[in-house]
Amino acid sequence: MTPFFSTCPVTGDWHFYSDNYVGRLQDLKALGEYRLEYDGWTFLSPEGWKKLVTKPCDCHGAPMDITRRSYERLLAHYEKFGADPAPFFQHKRICERTYTDLYLKRCDRCSRPYPNAQESTDLYTHNDTIRAWRRGTDQEFQTVYKHLCSQCHNECLAEAQQWAEEDRLCRERAAERLRTFAFVTPTSSFPGYDVVKRFGQVRSDSEDATGTPELEERLRKAAADAGGNALIYFTYKRNERSERYVAGTGPRGNPYYRTRRLVWYTGTGEAVLAVSTGDDRKTGLLLTIVADTNAWIHYGTGLIDNASPVIRFVVPSDVYREIDGLKNNTDELVAQRAREAMRSWEANARQVEVSDAKLASAATTVLRDGSDGSLKRDIGILECATAHAMKGQNVFLLSSDNGLLLLAAKIKDEHPTATFAFGRPRDLINVVSQVVDPDTARRWRRRGA
Repeated sequence: MTPFFSTCPVTGDWHFYSDNYVGRLQDLKALGEYRLEYDGWTFLSPEGWKKLVTKPCDCHGAPMDITRRSYERLLAHYEKFGADPAPFFQHKRICERTYTDLYLKRCDRCSRPYPNAQESTDLYTHNDTIRAWRRGTDQEFQTVYKHLCSQCHNECLAEAQQWAEEDRLCRERAAERLRTFAFVTPTSSFPGYDVVKRFGQVRSDSEDATGTPELEERLRKAAADAGGNALIYFTYKRNERSERYVAGTGPRGNPYYRTRRLVWYTGTGEAVLAVSTGDDRKTGLLLTIVADTNAWIHYGTGLIDNASPVIRFVVPSDVYREIDGLKNNTDELVAQRAREAMRSWEANARQVEVSDAKLASAATTVLRDGSDGSLKRDIGILECATAHAMKGQNVFLLSSDNGLLLLAAKIKDEHPTATFAFGRPRDLINVVSQVVDPDTARRWRRRGA
């Protein structure tokens, strides 16, 4: 006679005999979990069965039901994709969370399978840098990824960051070209400048330009964005129309209308890159400025950005190498100013010359006098300035170093006929105001030089 109750060998509790799970012990043989002690069992409660088949996950340690065969299902899934499971998992006890993480998807970009844990579509969609890159490269509505692996996301992010850096540099160069815009002319040329490159037509059709100054400013910005620093063939048109508008309401609340005339200007021009020929229509003078490293770091970029075309800057080779080394200085402010100086030299290559000019051995005795204790760098700066001065150029040595200025005074005494001056920024402004261009001196003074 079949008993009504029986004791479970796993939990030790009494249970109805009708809830016997002993027949399911054979399922454990296929899983490799069957033990010899199970052969003599005649009863197994549901709680005992659950305790036997609950094991910790090899990946997360979470309790899992080994009869769900997650490992076998995942192997079949990988075989369907033709993927090798070895790089992704080597455990046999896999819980549902691990199964979900290791479930494969196919990347829409590279067509390679990847685990669900590496899904990066949301990161790609919501990353601000990538979104700006997609808008800037016309990918906003062309490239839509439903599935994207982490490797492709990292590649897209690196490309987006590179594009963002290039876009930032382009904007900075455009801003520099706008600040140093050369001229706007209705003809094809301008005295003192040569057109070296053309960028095509720019136009402004907006109704916001209520006068020619506003129109010129818009065209200057468009030309600078296109890569130019000047505008030729400038033409404009005066437009006007009348419109009715609600001027107010009457005693009974009814609106009354008036007519006003709207006037705006539209225009076009051709953006070009123009370089100075060195011909100043006012004075015909050319000033060569030689500056040391500290002067370039503190004042140099401001001087170049606001300089007259008749002023040339000479960078001694020793100074160039020193500033190039400061680009990675631990002081971020110094490093930033060094990078700005080198970018300014590149953007204004027509006015900037890197020179390694040296004097002949018998040209001066001051620089060979070891009693000065002068540094090799200072000697190179002085030799460069003196060499250009002895060629008949008007040279100004810009420095705030007292030792360098004292040594320059000795050279001036040795060569009184050389067109050579020296001093601090305020002295330079006075020289520029008197002999070159008062407007440039005023701009430099406003910039705090």
